[in-house]
Parts: sequence; C-alpha cells; structure tokens
Amino acid sequence: MTDLLLDVLRTLVLAAILATLLHAGGRRGLGGTQGWRAFVAGFGLILFGSVLNTLRGLPGLLPGPGAPLLDLLERVVGFVGGICLLAWGLWRWLPVVAATRANERELLRIKERYRAISAMTSDLNIDAEVLPDGSLRVDWISGSLHSDSGYAKDDIMTFEQWRRVVLPEDRPLLENHLAAAGAGEPRRTELRVRTRDGRELWLALATQPRREPGSATRWLTTAVRDITARKLAEARTLRSLEENQILLRELHHRVKNNLQVITGLVELAKSRIKDKDPEVLEACRDLHAKIGCMALVHTQLSADPSRGHIDFGTYARTLAEQTARLYDAAAVDLDFDLDEVLLDLDTAVPCGLALNELLTNAFKHTVGGGLTRVGVTVRAQGGELLVRVRDDGPGLPGGEPEQGTGMRLLHNLVALQLRGSVEFSCGPGTTAILRLPLSRDTDGFPLPSPRP
Repeated sequence: MTDLLLDVLRTLVLAAILATLLHAGGRRGLGGTQGWRAFVAGFGLILFGSVLNTLRGLPGLLPGPGAPLLDLLERVVGFVGGICLLAWGLWRWLPVVAATRANERELLRIKERYRAISAMTSDLNIDAEVLPDGSLRVDWISGSLHSDSGYAKDDIMTFEQWRRVVLPEDRPLLENHLAAAGAGEPRRTELRVRTRDGRELWLALATQPRREPGSATRWLTTAVRDITARKLAEARTLRSLEENQILLRELHHRVKNNLQVITGLVELAKSRIKDKDPEVLEACRDLHAKIGCMALVHTQLSADPSRGHIDFGTYARTLAEQTARLYDAAAVDLDFDLDEVLLDLDTAVPCGLALNELLTNAFKHTVGGGLTRVGVTVRAQGGELLVRVRDDGPGLPGGEPEQGTGMRLLHNLVALQLRGSVEFSCGPGTTAILRLPLSRDTDGFPLPSPRP
C-alpha cells in the first residue's frame, strides 16, 4: 500500500512539473526554442511510464509485472525513452538558456548605460506608457530636475501633476505636445513651469514615441532640459540689440542733422556773397547737392538701422527728386525704372555721390535748354549694378562732358573706389551709364567686389 501511495504521489508531482513547464513555455514563447519540445516530450514520456506503473499497481485494472508488452511500454518507452529524450532536449536547450541569460545581462547593462547617458545629457528623463484611454502611466523617471524645482518624483508622475506646475498660459503647449506624441508624432516644445518656491523655469521637452516589437502598446520617451539660462541670455542679447539699434539710429540721425547744419551754413554763406558771382553760386549749389546726397544715406539708415543696408533704388528716386528741387526743375518729368538693390554704408555713399554727379550734369547743363524729361534706371543684372541717367536735353557741349572737378570726382569714385566704369552717349539728349561689379556677402546682399 505504501508503494502505491508513493507511485501516485510521484505521478502527481510529474504531472504538476509538466503542467508548469507547458504554462511557462506558453507564457514566455518557448515553443519554438531549440530543444524545448524534446525536453517537454521527455517529461511527458516519463509521466506516461509513471501513470502506467501506478495503474498496474491497482488491483484488477491492468496486468501486473510479467506482462511483456506493458513492461516494454512502461520501462523502455516511458522511463528509458523519456530519460533519453529529456537528456537530448536538455543538451540542445541548455546553450539556448545560457545565451538567453547572457542576453538578459547585456540588456540590463544597456539599460543602465542608457540611464547613465540620459542622466548626463538631460535634466529629467521620463518613460511613460500610453494607456487605451489616452492617459499616461509613468514607468520610469530619473534626473535631478525634480529636486532642483523643489518637487519630489511623486509630484510629477502624472499628466495632471504636470499641468499644475506648468504656467497656465503654457498649458495648451503641453496638451498639444502630449496629444501629438501620443498619436505617434515626435515633438519638441519649450514651455515654462513654476517651482515650489515660486521661481520660473524654462524647459525644453523632446518626446519620441515608440512601440515594442510584437506589441500594440505605445510608449513615450521624453527628455527634459532646463534652458532657463539660455532664455535669460537670449533676453539679455535682445535687450542689448535693441539698445544698440537705438544708439545706431541716434548716430545716423545726428550725422544727418550735422550734414543739414553744414548745408544751412553753406546757404548762409551763399546769401552773403557780394555781386552774386555765378561760379561761386554754382560751387555752393554743387556742395549743397553733395552734402544732401550723403545726408540722404543716413536718413534711410536711421529709419531702420537693424538692416545695415539701404535700397539704392529707393535712394535714387529720392535723390533725383531732391536734385530737381535744388535746380528748380519742377516742370521736368522724372521717369524711374528701379530695382531693389541693397547696399551697405561704405558702398552706398560713393555710389550716391556718383549718381548725384550724373543727375547734376543732367539738370545743370540742360535746364532752360529744352529739357522736359529725365529718366533714372537702377538694376542689378549679370553680376553688375547698372545705373543709367538719360535726358532729352540738347546734349553735352562738344559731345563730351566737361573735364572739370565734378568729372574728376566721378572718375575717382567709379574707377578707383568702386572699380566700375562710366560712359556717355549723346544725340538726341544725353545718356550716362554707370556699371559697378557686384558680389554677394554672407547675407546675400550685392556688394562691390573687393579689390585684388
């Protein structure tokens, strides 16, 4: 009777072990692992032999010992076959188990390495699972930001807790960020939070959604960095830039005013000239025009000093109208064909003086001589700045401009300083064409090519 109880107990233990193996294999997906099926089949054969042995011990159910077929099934097929199959399965399966253990240890090292790198590169790292209802369950959080802000980890574990620490005006940014990330879109957002002691921090959130292989669950990995220092530096830089723009605007304004004062002094001296010498009056008017064209550059720059450039097309229009008023040529029609060409201060001043000389020649030599129209063209084409001044007057005396002080100044400005060329053609009227080579600076603005 004692042997029968031991046989029954052995059979139940073997059945429990086999059931445990089948359950563990199904839960961990071991069905396709090398040697696993042979290992389980070996346990099954041993259980078969144990069941057969137990049934043969019960009186009246099966023949007892001495039945050749049952002895063969119990001992050879059940126990011997099961042990052989179990041993073969273990021989095939144990290397897989060892490799799996090694992979698990390597995975653990990778996780620890990832957490260490994340802690060094970000102030806070959060790994959260997106639940079916759209809410988040924080699975892992690390970093020092929670302590710097005065909050414990348990204070920033849920979305509602984050909403309480984020500034009210930035909460829509957080909601949009999490909604887009939950839908599978990587997002980056900058927002402000309030610390426990009332300070305001700027945070940069970078969230990357991911899915684990073979799973429909979405996870969100978020790196949070404290960018308060950067934001404060940007604010200081912007304030400094605004102050510099104000100072630069004031500088251009003062230069313009000083040039206007000089023009007023020239006009005052002109009014005191005795006998009204025509040559002296003409010299004063030329001087007035040259000072005016330089003042015009500073007038445009003072309007928007942040650009650091002036539109030479707009400048040419204003200069032509200003020169016409200086020579009392209100009846002369002005035609313009102007492109937007941006020049810096160092280039605009000599270009403006050269254009002023061309306009002065057009009005000075033809007013009162049948001049009715003056055309001004400014265009950037083919790597050149093209400036054309044409009139319908009687033309230059002798077909060539007078080689006086104005022409020498024009030649020095164009040929020596701007490395360009100027040409005149007559009949009918006069056309002067100014060509200046252009290159592009780092901002893409056309500038005269540097001297070799």
